[in-house]
Amino acid sequence: MREILIPGISRVLRGLERVHTALGRRLLTQTATFTSTDDHRVSDYWGKQFEAMRTDNSYWLNNKLVEESTYRLMTDTPKHWLGWLLTDYFAHRTFHRSLSVCCGDGAHEIQLYTSGKVRFVSGVDLSEGAITQAIGRFEAVGSPQDRYRFEVRDVNALTIDGTFDLILSTGALHHTTNLEALLATVERALEPNGYFIVVEFIGPNRFQWTDRQIEIANQVLSVLDPYY
Repeated sequence: MREILIPGISRVLRGLERVHTALGRRLLTQTATFTSTDDHRVSDYWGKQFEAMRTDNSYWLNNKLVEESTYRLMTDTPKHWLGWLLTDYFAHRTFHRSLSVCCGDGAHEIQLYTSGKVRFVSGVDLSEGAITQAIGRFEAVGSPQDRYRFEVRDVNALTIDGTFDLILSTGALHHTTNLEALLATVERALEPNGYFIVVEFIGPNRFQWTDRQIEIANQVLSVLDPYY
């Protein structure tokens, strides 16, 4: 029995969708090829964005009050949601192989590895810079190379030639244009007793706000003291 776990804006673990499937074990293969200038722009943007957000005090989750408030909505505790998931919800379970869809700079994936709860950690992302940063995290802790794999891949045309008992998507699905195909691919790759963990932004698809929404947001910003 496969379980899809969504620790989102509403309370965690309220209603797990179960689906059945039986899949053989194979390895994830295939390298990415960029097909447009837009792909390069997205790759460059996120590579720089991840570097900036880790040290930028204005980034919303770098504020301790905001961070803990957000995690309370997800887990009823101020603990980081992934730490809570691994040590509390999955207290008596370990995983053989994980795959992160749009893994970014590997911040969550290094948590999976250092927790000791996941034997093999893998991730895909369109950003070459982010993938380089993710690999650097694992090299920095001396992880053996057979314990992780990160690849530059476009999830809008993703093929997964393998199965995993843990698949994550953290704040990524709303950036995906070919969402139905991606989720179908994830379903095929998820082992019968596996978990698909989704943490997702609720709002405009790919942040495509209307002109009116942008106008309102700018009006709100304009009345705030620049200090804030």
